[in-house]
Amino acid sequence: MKIAIPCVQPSASALVDDRFGRCAYFAFYDEETQQTTFVENPAAQSNEGAGPAAAQFVVSQGAEAVAARQLGPKVTSLLQSLSVRFIELNEADLTIDRVIGLF
Repeated sequence: MKIAIPCVQPSASALVDDRFGRCAYFAFYDEETQQTTFVENPAAQSNEGAGPAAAQFVVSQGAEAVAARQLGPKVTSLLQSLSVRFIELNEADLTIDRVIGLF
């Protein structure tokens, strides 16, 4: 399974971004290969609709799940309609490598 995680910098030691649609980067963790790649979020600077645009972007990158602190109702609905699983992260100040360690 490929998991998308919003982050503030393209680094395993970076913090998970509390924002989904306007996060600076996404970390994509592939459970099968145990590889992590970082991609700049093209929706971050959108004038409107950043959340749904970011959701469509992570799906286009092959994400089957999103691990994040919270999602808005539009993003939640869109991901559900695309059969993308939401993994809620309840701890504050999580790093990407710590989240990956949960899998």
